[in-house]
Amino acid sequence: MRLRSLAGGMSADHLRRRGLHDGLLGGNRRWLAVGVVVWSLRALELARGRDQEVVYRGKLADGETMVIESLHVPTRRQRRRAVRTERGQR
Repeated sequence: MRLRSLAGGMSADHLRRRGLHDGLLGGNRRWLAVGVVVWSLRALELARGRDQEVVYRGKLADGETMVIESLHVPTRRQRRRAVRTERGQR
């Protein structure tokens, strides 16, 4: 579930900001509750990741096995180093 707009057109960013400012810093319990919910949804969204994709879905017969692997995605630092190394070899 992508958290875009809630509560009559208020964006999720706006709700997070109000939850932090009015709820946590201002002492308003309702905004604090809204902030906890919206920040929790954001944390779940980040933890889940953006690049998940269902590749196969099905039942395995008796005796069948499946190997699950994760593809290595280079970090930004690794990509930068690769570009620098490539430039240095030219």
